Formats: sequence, C-alpha cells, structure tokens
Amino acid sequence: MNPDVQGLMQHGPGASVMALAEAVIAQGVTDGQLRPIPVRRFLRLLASSIIGYWVTRSMIAPGDCDDAAEIDAMAKTLAQGLRP
Repeated sequence: MNPDVQGLMQHGPGASVMALAEAVIAQGVTDGQLRPIPVRRFLRLLASSIIGYWVTRSMIAPGDCDDAAEIDAMAKTLAQGLRP
C-alpha cells in the first residue's frame, strides 16, 4: 500500500474506525455476547465477508442473488461464530 494512504488510514478515519470497533467489541465481551477477539482480526473477518459478497454480487453472479437472505445469512454466520 502507498505509505501516504497507509498513514492516512492509520491516523485519520482508520483510527476512528479502530477506536469505535474496540469499544463495541469490548462492550460485547463485557456483556458476554462476544468472546475476546483482537479487533484487527474481527475487522478482517467482517471485511472479508462484505467484500466477498460485493465481488460475487456485482461481478461473478449479478442478478442471481436474494440480497436480504444473503445479508441475513452472513450476519448469522458471523454472530454465531463469535459467541463464546
């Protein structure tokens, strides 16, 4: 990645996203809804699901998808995989 873009993501909007994600995950762990997981790993899992869905939906199989059902399935899979 370009060092300028990388710096912007680490110290600009990316830093805000990380701080928010850390707070949300910490609260979920405290409430017993999530197992402890590193924030960067959580974001990679989430990004992989979203980007994979987008690539499949827009490039590989456009028009052959029930968006609501797919999004629901992704959310359930992610949530169930993070439960203690």
